[in-house]
Amino acid sequence: MKITEEIILIENGSTDETYSLLELHLKKYPKSNIRIARSEKGLGNAIRMGINLASGSYIVFMADDLPFGLQELIFARQRLQIDDTKWNIISKYHTRTGVISYARVQGWAFIALRELILNLKVRDSQATFFAEGSLAKKISQLSSEEGYLITTELIAIVRKLQVEVSQIPCGPVYVSARKRTVNIIHAGRMFIGLFRLRSKIKELKPNE
Repeated sequence: MKITEEIILIENGSTDETYSLLELHLKKYPKSNIRIARSEKGLGNAIRMGINLASGSYIVFMADDLPFGLQELIFARQRLQIDDTKWNIISKYHTRTGVISYARVQGWAFIALRELILNLKVRDSQATFFAEGSLAKKISQLSSEEGYLITTELIAIVRKLQVEVSQIPCGPVYVSARKRTVNIIHAGRMFIGLFRLRSKIKELKPNE
């Protein structure tokens, strides 16, 4: 089966000339399947805009600062049309790296805290996801997070609507793309944000 893909790049509040450079580069390839757009600052705004602009039968989301590369698309391609009803997560926590670091311990602590507050039963809330197009758009329309908790919110909505989640090991493609650091301010915001998310999800009606 030949797969036709489109790539949508969302510029999300960068202070350099990223968008202008993308425009200049794409003018050299007028027939490419790459689209660019700008959203208001915040990961949540970028994800919703990308999903809204997508026209494919399946939608794959990848953030530029996650520790993966385009290899994730291999996993998505292999699983297309297996089950259109699932929310699929490519999870780094299902891969044995053999290294225990402070950042990894912090990640485990976040998992425990998130499960205690939201009970998502998902190990990796910041992973790449892919889903059938109409399902992805429906879940996105019910979300409202503007920042990095958007991926956690999407999974919480999926769980609330009783959509099955499939967690797929990322396998040997897991490579740390950058050094991970700990930010106390972000950790505090995350903690408060999880309780805010819980209140929002409780008000969500399953039949919406």
